[in-house]
Amino acid sequence: GLVHPDKVVTNAGAKPGDVLVLTKPIGTGAINTAVKHGTASESTIAASIRAMTTSAAEASKAMTKLGANACTDVTGFGLLGHAYEMAKASDITLNIAAKDVPLLPDVLELIRMGMLTRGDKNNRTYVGETVTIAESVSAEMQSALFDPQTAGGLLISMSDANAREFLKTVDDAKIIGRVSAKSEFLIEVT
Repeated sequence: GLVHPDKVVTNAGAKPGDVLVLTKPIGTGAINTAVKHGTASESTIAASIRAMTTSAAEASKAMTKLGANACTDVTGFGLLGHAYEMAKASDITLNIAAKDVPLLPDVLELIRMGMLTRGDKNNRTYVGETVTIAESVSAEMQSALFDPQTAGGLLISMSDANAREFLKTVDDAKIIGRVSAKSEFLIEVT
């Protein structure tokens, strides 16, 4: 395909003071594993299918119109793996509030039951020591943050004012954190 050079949004433009917007709930990796083991409910499967089949086109158009500073999709490296790439490319720190990260139904319970992919371990290794996670964040939530996504949403860095407008136009989008000047860690999860 072709992209107009003035309309390219990379993962390298996040700025201190921006907020982080996630356009879809996470947890498809754990749910897909649960489907293989016959432990996912029909309603959880339906929610996962809805998330995976929702196009990013509307969110992409809205972020371009409103002005995003940086963007990445959230796929195989999980939320924290792709956040790591954005933080590294932008030379900043991302502060993510775990309680604000939207999850698909039953994800934490499925993870508690052991419905993890190899991506949990691989994605933790990928980000290495660049992430710090508060002790108050449960082990299950930590795994959800590393869970590889199939057709995941967009992680967008934009001004607070633009993000508030964005949330009015894109269903399921949530503010999950902020961008700050680079500190000891590339990602701080509280």
